[in-house]
Amino acid sequence: MFLTYVTMERVRPGQVPDLPSDVLLILRATIPKLKGWRKTVDLETRPQRNQKRLDECDYWLTTQDVNLFQLSGVMQNASLVMERGK
Repeated sequence: MFLTYVTMERVRPGQVPDLPSDVLLILRATIPKLKGWRKTVDLETRPQRNQKRLDECDYWLTTQDVNLFQLSGVMQNASLVMERGK
């Protein structure tokens, strides 16, 4: 988005410093490639993100945890909504 803003034609030239024409060509050629680069970076970092999430889950849910969740206000409200929807 920033590159699109920087490289767009100005209605009132002079308010923003002009870029040399070769720089504009490079930046405009870079814009469509960013999507592919983002995918590559995302694919390379996905295993690290997944491992981080797994590391954060260092214990199992207990029956008591599940029972407390089912007795929570959120679940009580959800149960009421589900009953009304029948």
